Amino acid sequence: MALDNVQFDKIMQQYEQIRMNNRKKYIENQKKLHEEHPDIKEIDDKIVECSIAAGVNALKKENSKLPPDYYMNRVNDLDHQRKVLMEKYGISEEVYNIPCNCKKCGDTGYIGRQPCSCLTRRIIDSLYENSNLGHILEKENFDTFNFDYYDGVTIDDVRTPLTPKENIIKVVNLSKQFISEFGKKDPYISNIIFYGECGVGKTFLTHCIAKELIEKEYSVLYMSAIQFFNVIEGKRFRNEADATQLYKIMQKCDLLIIDDLGTEISNSFTDSELYNIVNIRGIEEKSTIISTNLKLEEIRQRYSERIFSRFIGYYTFMCIIGKDIRSIHVD
Repeated sequence: MALDNVQFDKIMQQYEQIRMNNRKKYIENQKKLHEEHPDIKEIDDKIVECSIAAGVNALKKENSKLPPDYYMNRVNDLDHQRKVLMEKYGISEEVYNIPCNCKKCGDTGYIGRQPCSCLTRRIIDSLYENSNLGHILEKENFDTFNFDYYDGVTIDDVRTPLTPKENIIKVVNLSKQFISEFGKKDPYISNIIFYGECGVGKTFLTHCIAKELIEKEYSVLYMSAIQFFNVIEGKRFRNEADATQLYKIMQKCDLLIIDDLGTEISNSFTDSELYNIVNIRGIEEKSTIISTNLKLEEIRQRYSERIFSRFIGYYTFMCIIGKDIRSIHVD
């Protein structure tokens, strides 16, 4: 699932094209401004001339006869004259700024050395495009969610007194509440663990949530548990650049979805790394959704007490009950 160099280069070329397009818009806006308002153009030309003269004067070896702040004062005076005219014509000063699609990074993709959130979204979109997940989300979403797969008859299940249909309606409503509150400082539900038997719709529901939040322009990274730990191994043991990049996204993306937790080979390494990511995302106040076929007691036994304690303290457990949907055929 890692992003290769060709994909990354393509993304950076997109940023370059964005900057070129915005620079072109800026030049066109300046040209239009000067055509419609020659008096502003005259001032702009004088500011340019003054700036050039200041540079030439600074390079002269002999001392200038002009006061040290002559050119600065002259430019400030011209700038004031321009502002008066622009206010008179109702022109925003934004016309002198090169447009940016992302004001945080200036359409570079980076804030300092850290990836901007817009770059994170582009990387994730590229991963989805190449993993076919985008196609899956077109099929698996709330519009296609079918409650008819769940019986309205009470079953003997100690986890809930509700029927499978009553229970899934409750779970879907809570999932939609998670979406509606997403991004708020103090949401009622900030992290979710979907648990239940195979085929009851846990993965489908994570796809539904992912699609909704992606459309709201949040960065959502979806990974199977096996992919999740493979990336960590690639970073820790092989120092793979693409794995390192993806690991940073795992820490910082708005929503991380880990599907089928418990299918990975369990050992002290996976236990420690799962805790690290869960802990870091908790500190960063980033949301995480986990789906698993494990029962609560199996989660406690398989992972360390500190992981289970964090799950209990910071995650909302949503049990999904019912028959294996894959074995059901609805006319």
